[in-house]
Amino acid sequence: MSELLNALEDERFPKQSSHPFSDSSPDPSSQRLNRTVLIAEDNEIDRELYRRYLLRNSEQTYQVLEAVTGKEALDFCRLQPDVVLLDYRLPDFEGLEFLKALQAQSGHLSPPVIVITGQGNESIAVQLMKAGAEDYLIKGRLSSDELQFAVESAIEKAQLQRKIRQIEAERQQNLERERIINRIAQQVHRSLDLDDILQTTVQEVRQFLHTDRVLIFSFEPELEWGAVVAEAVVSPWDSVLSNTFHDPCFHRGYAEGYRQGRVMAAADIRTIGLEPCHLEFLESLQVRANLVVPILQKETLWGLLIAQNCAAPREWKPADVDLLKQLATQVGTAIQQANAYAKMAEWNNRLIEVNEALKVTLKELQTTEEELRQQHEQLAHEQQRYQDLFNFAPDGYVVTNSNGQIQEANQAIVDLLAVEPQFLLNQPLACYLASAEDQQAFFIQLNQPHCFQQVQSLELQLRSQQGRTFPAGITITGIYSNGQLTGLRWLIRDITERKQAEAEREHLLQQEQAARTAAERANRLKDEFLAVLSHELRSPLNPILGWVKLLQSHQLAPEKTTVALETIERNAKLQAQLIEDLLDISRIMGGKLTLNAAPVDLATVLSAALETVRLAAIAKSIQLDLAILPSENNAATHLAANRVFGDATRLQQVFWNLLSNAIKFTPNGGRVTVKLEQVAAQNGEMGSRDTRRSATHPSSTSTPLHSSAPPLIPPFTQVTITDTGKGIAPEFLPFVFEYFRQEDASTTRQFGGLGLGMSIARQMVEMHGGTIAAASPGEGQGATFTVCLPLIRSQGDGKLRRWRENNSSTPPTSPNPASPYPSTHPLAGVRVLIVDDEPDTREFLAFLLQDEGATVTEATCAADVLQTMEQFSPDVIVSDIGMPEIDGYMLMQRLRTSQQTRSIPAIALTAYASKSDQQQAIAAGFQRHATKPIDPGKMIALIQELVQPQ
Repeated sequence: MSELLNALEDERFPKQSSHPFSDSSPDPSSQRLNRTVLIAEDNEIDRELYRRYLLRNSEQTYQVLEAVTGKEALDFCRLQPDVVLLDYRLPDFEGLEFLKALQAQSGHLSPPVIVITGQGNESIAVQLMKAGAEDYLIKGRLSSDELQFAVESAIEKAQLQRKIRQIEAERQQNLERERIINRIAQQVHRSLDLDDILQTTVQEVRQFLHTDRVLIFSFEPELEWGAVVAEAVVSPWDSVLSNTFHDPCFHRGYAEGYRQGRVMAAADIRTIGLEPCHLEFLESLQVRANLVVPILQKETLWGLLIAQNCAAPREWKPADVDLLKQLATQVGTAIQQANAYAKMAEWNNRLIEVNEALKVTLKELQTTEEELRQQHEQLAHEQQRYQDLFNFAPDGYVVTNSNGQIQEANQAIVDLLAVEPQFLLNQPLACYLASAEDQQAFFIQLNQPHCFQQVQSLELQLRSQQGRTFPAGITITGIYSNGQLTGLRWLIRDITERKQAEAEREHLLQQEQAARTAAERANRLKDEFLAVLSHELRSPLNPILGWVKLLQSHQLAPEKTTVALETIERNAKLQAQLIEDLLDISRIMGGKLTLNAAPVDLATVLSAALETVRLAAIAKSIQLDLAILPSENNAATHLAANRVFGDATRLQQVFWNLLSNAIKFTPNGGRVTVKLEQVAAQNGEMGSRDTRRSATHPSSTSTPLHSSAPPLIPPFTQVTITDTGKGIAPEFLPFVFEYFRQEDASTTRQFGGLGLGMSIARQMVEMHGGTIAAASPGEGQGATFTVCLPLIRSQGDGKLRRWRENNSSTPPTSPNPASPYPSTHPLAGVRVLIVDDEPDTREFLAFLLQDEGATVTEATCAADVLQTMEQFSPDVIVSDIGMPEIDGYMLMQRLRTSQQTRSIPAIALTAYASKSDQQQAIAAGFQRHATKPIDPGKMIALIQELVQPQ
């Protein structure tokens, strides 16, 4: 029965195709409403009658489930059919018994039930309606229209009731949320107890959200430390109230977002790409799902209001986020209120102190007039004596005699030297100099009294009483009496910050010089790359243009003509490959390279890559060997033999790059060996093969190994490509996977290329979750490249399972690619309009299509197209994108607005080859997107595909 229920559920809810180009035009039959009707009737004739009655309805599509007994019907009701047609008397249930059993099983989720009986009985009908039946029909008087009306009425009534219950549940939830917000707001306005407000908030939120833990976290100013100040948590989860936590990665990764008021709603913290240190911190608190709302004080991040689910992941609803944001605002208000109250209390205490001080001052002012006069005279005398000293505050100010002995000092110098004033006076200033050299310079200055007629400035190192040494800027002026030097005034300033600024400025200058050097190096690399690029793009043009000139000016022999055409084709493909490498690098650096991931057999991919380079190896008499080693622990670990989850095309591109590189740098008669094996964990250790040690512990080998990423953890599959070529110099080995890097970039280099193949291979391997490493004993001793990719562990592997779910529907079979040289005229009778402002491309396409039997009309611009369409009605339009005044996108949009040209299929033929360009062409109204240079066979196949009968 369970298998039958699963089959019926799949039939009722068919999976959708994930093919990106599947026809999405609606089937007319799909416009009808789908209804699932369960017929519980032990009479086969009656069941067939009811089914036929229902199928007469042209506005609905009925899926009929049939049950002979009440038990079968109850099992089918778990699938939630739209309505149940119930025979009053079943072999094991009567109508009332079935309704009670259904109510006990499904409650308010029970489907509507229409009871059908052979005899009308008003008493039974009343009982059935009270027991939950939607309608009561009599078999003898039942018609098709009556049955359809009863079924549709019951379904519509049930749908209306479900909607009413949903609206009521949402209304109750909104009322409860408003109640919580109002309660917290009232408490904020009534109470000054911040702790009570915070605790009430977390308790109310936890009860409303039915979550495991709600807490309020308060930050220290540096945002790396903080404590939990309020918490509501249920058993068995640990309480973290009053705990202090340190999250070092919070400040650099998340603080700015919270400071801007952003909210983090994580249904599962393990799947949203958190920093490893932050993820480890949350997992230590038993958190699985996290909803975090910042608590702000103006532009300052005071803390966080956090709801946590510990038992399992949880999808946070917008209403949950809304509630926490409103409560965070209320908490912020409460914090402001508490801070204001604290400041008010502080000012009140200050006012009390000021009042006491005023009382003392009042008593002092009540002194006698004589005392005031004497004090005034004494103050005037002292003011004159100390006026100069305190004019220099807050810098240190010292007055010495002519020998440098301190007579007066202000508070600033006392603080600077960390010495009590009584121990400072009458001491020689020289005892606070840090070094003997400074003391010597100090006494030389004192022995030249005539110098103090002018202001003297110098910098010395001082040492405080506590031993702190600091640089000081000193300004000295002389005090003269009757032309004699009687003392010195010393203005002393701590210039530590200035010295630090100078050191920092010097450091910044060094950094700027280093940056300039790096920029010059980058500019030199750019110039070298552009020179190599120019050489590599121009070199294929030489044989192309040369053979074209010979073909135009000479009547060559057939065999020479064949050689010429093969040379032109080979060099054109070489240029196309160079451009494709540049586009790949652009996509990778722009983060736009995507993978069509699926389970892939690496043995098949390697075999295909080897076939593509075999001719090049044969030309150099290089021996190609492929060794596929069996897995020792495959049965024990349930590993799919050499199967990885990735893009077969991109993986083949990786191995083609490595193989072609090995063949290019291997001399004639050399050897290239490819080995495929598995590295599996066994008894907690690496597998038994020798390669496991070298793949995971590069330091254990004698050959330097430079990898693109940390080593993989077994089990994984490993591909090793070893050649007997020229090897790699040790100084270049660390840069072998960098962009545009070549060991020999000079004009006398032996081997060509842009230096992109290894960097493309590295990026693609890392996108597959793998690593790539290079090793070489040295120049002339060959090289080894090792690619490690994670295996599909078992049939239950998460990636494999998700791929199967997304690809469970059988994808449409793609048509076989057409032969580039068809034997007949496949386009006979097909009318094609070619639109291109480039005459060479236009003439080539016209010749190609006419040679295949098509009738071709040419247009150079959009205006020609609109004029041509008045006399010529094409079956297919082939249009360029980049054209003057009106481009291909604008042209297609105009054609799609006309009733006459709306349905004509079109192909965009353009040099714009990115994924976004393809999507833009399809959105503009094109049916296909083809990139230049176009293969003739592919163009013919595209036209055939568009004109063939649907």
